[in-house]
Amino acid sequence: MKKYLLLIAIVGIATAWINKPVSHPLTVHNYSFTHYNTDGTRMYFGKDLTAINYIKGFDYICLSANTICTFMGNTANAHTDLTGNYFYTSDVPPAGIDDSGIYYDGF
Repeated sequence: MKKYLLLIAIVGIATAWINKPVSHPLTVHNYSFTHYNTDGTRMYFGKDLTAINYIKGFDYICLSANTICTFMGNTANAHTDLTGNYFYTSDVPPAGIDDSGIYYDGF
């Protein structure tokens, strides 16, 4: 009886392994964000621009220095709390941050 249970368990694990979803490489998405938190460790964001197929310079652009910006972030590093979605600033490569101005939707 124990051998049959072991065999069923092995077959179940093998089936799950075969039917697992295809893994995708980690991708970096472009987000818009509105502000840093008070200690500057979080960047709160509202839209994943890559996921909705926005193109910088066509669908959105940063203009006129302000606190609303865009940045490149890894979806695996996203967090959520009661105030919204955010990344830690340490999760975002400095070269990926565009803080040149206001985020405009629909350009």
